Amino acid sequence: MARFISVARSNISNNSASPTAIITGATNSSGVPSSTYGVVLSILASNKNANSQNVTVQLIKGGSTTTSLITSGQIPSKSSLEFMEGNKLVIEPGDWIKAYSTTASAIDIVVSYMLNNQDNSI
Repeated sequence: MARFISVARSNISNNSASPTAIITGATNSSGVPSSTYGVVLSILASNKNANSQNVTVQLIKGGSTTTSLITSGQIPSKSSLEFMEGNKLVIEPGDWIKAYSTTASAIDIVVSYMLNNQDNSI
């Protein structure tokens, strides 16, 4: 049976060398435990600042290969942007999702995903 998880991180980093971890590897509370896989349903970024902000969200596969889900996505002042709108993204144990913005503490991120048991019989 699927388990639904929502992870919220407030005040994400503005440092591309040290982005804020949203989905954190193989943990039970905010990652993908072993023998399961995750399906990301939504990534929502909210701008708390009076100025528009850019946000970058990255997927780190297996802890080593970094790809960008969105690069410098612009979020208008005091509004939000949903990146996944109808798309799905499969994440596996050891995968991370990290984010950073142009201004420290201006952006909050919420990632909603579901976990499913891995079926190895196929």
